[in-house]
Amino acid sequence: MRSPGGALKILAGIDGSAPAGRAAQFALERASAGGGSVCVVSVVPPLRRSPRAGEIAVVEALTLRARTALSEWAERFADRGVKAEVRLLESDRPAEALLREAERARASMVAVGARGLSPFKAFWLGSVSQRVVRGARRPVLVVRRAMPPRGLRVLVAVDGSAVGRRAIAFLKRLGLPAGSTVTAVHAVADPLALWAPEAGYGGVYPGGPFPSESREQRRARGLRTLQKAVKDLRGKFPRARGRLAEGHAPVEILAAAGKVRAHLVVVGARGLSGLDRFFLGSVSQQVLSHAEASLLIVP
Repeated sequence: MRSPGGALKILAGIDGSAPAGRAAQFALERASAGGGSVCVVSVVPPLRRSPRAGEIAVVEALTLRARTALSEWAERFADRGVKAEVRLLESDRPAEALLREAERARASMVAVGARGLSPFKAFWLGSVSQRVVRGARRPVLVVRRAMPPRGLRVLVAVDGSAVGRRAIAFLKRLGLPAGSTVTAVHAVADPLALWAPEAGYGGVYPGGPFPSESREQRRARGLRTLQKAVKDLRGKFPRARGRLAEGHAPVEILAAAGKVRAHLVVVGARGLSGLDRFFLGSVSQQVLSHAEASLLIVP
């Protein structure tokens, strides 16, 4: 789904965990800077008709914590002059509840923490971010560490696909804080990166046959893709720069993120087809699993 035009409306899922609080803070900063609005949502488990021993106390405690957190965030948004809606939902499928709420609110993006609470609360919230990413039809921001109010370092993966171009377009709408820097990275597929005849591939990739292009042709095509993306980015970020890598895309993106000490990594949800898709198609899930930085995934 393409994000609607105009000011952003961010849906932030909170659960009392530190990463979720950082997601809500990011939503506050972006809405405050760009004149957007925020919907802050907390999901608590419903009380079953025949609750088990101790379940009533747990659900009541979770609900009280959620109401308190929503009230505190409502005050923070009001103090900054940001239009905010707070919602408490009951569901035993929190990721699906957040996604339905995003549809209802016509949110431009969803922001969640990378990890939830523990131990019982992790049953409800611990893997919400993974399920939100898998089911989302709009950009999803998965927040790990606190992002600075100024000087945000962003790495965006480019692959020449329509989804990759939408990722750049959404990044340009995001209203990054002053002093932010953006680096584009393109990973040229390296045939030897996954060559494993002992595994029975017999000279064929798991995703298809060897590419017909030479290494020089692939690098030249990759360089053109990267230069085009950097030119596009410089319309919004004059100091945008590019990095050309060669190898398995998730590995190269993670390596580049480490080199530029990225606070935020931006990737498209899907890549190209054929060999490129084999290298790029599951990039978002692999980067989500291993990145130390926060991750914005754009469908």
